[in-house]
Amino acid sequence: MNNTLKHINEIVLTQGSLTKEGISSIPTDTEKLIFWDLFDNFAPLSIDKQRDFADLTEGIPWSFNLEKGIIMFEDYTFPMQVYGSFSKSSGTWLWAWENQHLQQTPKIIANAVLLKQLGERFDISHLTVPQYDSNQNELYDLGLIACGMFGQDGYFLADYGQGIMLLTVTFSDEIKEEFEEIGIEREVTVIGEFLEQYEVSNQIDAIEAYLYLKGFNVTIANKEMFAEADGKFMKIGFNEDNFLTSLDTEL
Repeated sequence: MNNTLKHINEIVLTQGSLTKEGISSIPTDTEKLIFWDLFDNFAPLSIDKQRDFADLTEGIPWSFNLEKGIIMFEDYTFPMQVYGSFSKSSGTWLWAWENQHLQQTPKIIANAVLLKQLGERFDISHLTVPQYDSNQNELYDLGLIACGMFGQDGYFLADYGQGIMLLTVTFSDEIKEEFEEIGIEREVTVIGEFLEQYEVSNQIDAIEAYLYLKGFNVTIANKEMFAEADGKFMKIGFNEDNFLTSLDTEL
C-alpha cells in the first residue's frame, strides 16, 4: 500500500472520517494518487459494511428529507451524506457540490466537498469535473469508495424516477450493537467476493488496506501477509504479480 493511501487510512482509522486538515496533511512528495487506487483501497471495507446495511433495509420502502439530512426506511432513520446524482435522460453524473439545490444544505454534501478537495490535490478528474458522462454502474464504484473512505455504514442508490441519487448512511450506536462480532468467515468471504467481482491490479495492497481498516495488525514478508486481531488470524500468500494464491485461517 503506497504511503499516500496508508496516510489516508490512518486518518480514517483514527478519526472516523477525512477532514480538510487531514487531506492537507497528506505528504506532497508521494506517488500520484488515481481514482482506482481509492477504489481498490476502500471497496472491500464497503462490501463488508454493505452486508449489514442490506440486512436492515433491503426491499423496504424509503424516503428522505434533505433539509433534515436523513433517510428513512420504515422503522429506521439514518443521517445521510449526499454525493451527487445520475440523470437517466442525459446519462450524466452531477456532483452534489455543483447542484444548486443541494448547495442550500451544505452539511449533507460535506463529504462530497472533501472528495473534490482530494481530487484537486491529486488531479483526479473523476472527483473534480462537475458533470460528466457516466452510467449506473459507476454509481456503485463511487458508493464503495465513499462508504469506506468516510467510515460510513452503507451506501444507497435512491432512484427517484428521473435519476438516481448516491448517498451514504451512518448507524446509531444502538443499531451497531444489533450486529454481533462476526468471526473470520466475514473477512474471508469479503476478500473472495471482492477479487471475484472486480479486476484488482494489486491484490496485496487492496487486501492489506481492507484488513488494516478492519483493525487487524498486518505484516508482510516474502509475499506472505500475516494478519491478527482479537484472536483472529490470517496467513495469505501471493505470487510475484501480487495476486492471491493461498489463504489460511488455521494458524
